[in-house]
Amino acid sequence: MNSKLKYKELVLEKAIDRQKQIINDFRGSIQEMKNSEMAVNEDQYDLGQGGFNSGSSEMIENLDRELNFVLKEMDLLQILKENLGIKDRVALGSIVETDKATFFPSVSIENFDVNGKSFLGISRDSPIFQEMTGKKKGESFRFGDQEYFIVDLY
Repeated sequence: MNSKLKYKELVLEKAIDRQKQIINDFRGSIQEMKNSEMAVNEDQYDLGQGGFNSGSSEMIENLDRELNFVLKEMDLLQILKENLGIKDRVALGSIVETDKATFFPSVSIENFDVNGKSFLGISRDSPIFQEMTGKKKGESFRFGDQEYFIVDLY
């Protein structure tokens, strides 16, 4: 197997691991808030107070929406895993090494490291992905006031 493809598989696995961590963090936060809300509701019943839980319920709903979004992004990572290959143009699932950063167009993931190299996961909806889409190794693209030169692409 091609060494770049093998490395790309490793990058995708690290991205999936990071996404799983994000999902677990959301689930933990939601559970914590639900437990907290249950404790507050019991206290409210005893004290005859009202109104507190509507704010926490809204926060739980917001976290739940975010969790659903992150789960959909995980689905995309799984699809990329099934269709992994070397790319000659920037597309979803590419590794795009530029003179300034290394991007992994897939889902929005904060910086993550693979064997000491930092990657930035960017969403297909991100403006920077729109600027780099379809570019080849050796080409450049502009985002904001920065120009990026594509050093390698696979």
